[in-house]
Amino acid sequence: MSELQDANSDKFQALRLQRFYLAQINYLITYVVIGVAWVTEQYDASAWMAITHVLLGLATQSVFLLALVSFGSLIAIESYFSPTAPNITLSLVQWFILACFLGCLTMTGSYIRVLRERLQQRHSTLQAHQETLRGMMGQLQNLATTDGLTGLANRRYFIDETRRRMTLMRPGQLLGVALIDLDHFKRINDLYGHAAGDEVLQGFASLARESLRDGDLVARFGGEEFVILLSNTDLGALHQCLDRIRDNFAKTQFTSLPDGVHCTLSAGLSLIQQEDDLEVCLNNADQALYLAKNSGRNRCEHHQRENEHIKKS
Repeated sequence: MSELQDANSDKFQALRLQRFYLAQINYLITYVVIGVAWVTEQYDASAWMAITHVLLGLATQSVFLLALVSFGSLIAIESYFSPTAPNITLSLVQWFILACFLGCLTMTGSYIRVLRERLQQRHSTLQAHQETLRGMMGQLQNLATTDGLTGLANRRYFIDETRRRMTLMRPGQLLGVALIDLDHFKRINDLYGHAAGDEVLQGFASLARESLRDGDLVARFGGEEFVILLSNTDLGALHQCLDRIRDNFAKTQFTSLPDGVHCTLSAGLSLIQQEDDLEVCLNNADQALYLAKNSGRNRCEHHQRENEHIKKS
């Protein structure tokens, strides 16, 4: 960072020096013009008048090249047709003054053009850097909220999104949450390798995405554990959705596994109401998951609320 600041400081210093040198050239030209007029005895005035003319010369550098060419042409024509004209020396001095001022104006315009081009180039570079920065920020945001192996949302994103949806729930509306654990997943890694385990995780992720509605959410909670959030649901619809996923997963044949070797899952289900605490609901689903695993695995169990009248259809 310090080296970058030093480099920028050097560039600004060089730019200031260029401006300073250009200003000095302007002053020098003015002094030369006054000196030439004085030497040719065409300048007959007091020192105060000379100073005034210098100041006026610096303030009137706004002539065009056409004026210089036209004026030079008039002097040449007058010299050709009237070679004894008494004012030829004065005309040449005047032409010299005009040429000097136009030269200074040309250098100033060229310098301004170069500065404008540099500014446009820096603006384009800055826009390119901003686009790159926005792309990097998008990638960082994606890395912060997405599981790299399965492409699903991660635990952090699921928690934040579920809490956001809970704040938007209407009275009487229900959300369904399901904690899912792949049965005997460690055995798959031990017997067939981690590549086979990765294929199983990715296969489940793909199956879950295809089985859910657009407004539903599936995320990887960690390891072989996943979580699903269903919007506008009830216990019966939640059971039907998870049983369908469970049945299809059990029928899936993975290329990394031998023929006849299939994977199963267990799921714990719970409903979320508007006034509920999300951590409590996830804990309820986790208890239902333990019940499913202790009851033989490859099944779905739900957490029963006290005085709950919602029945499984």
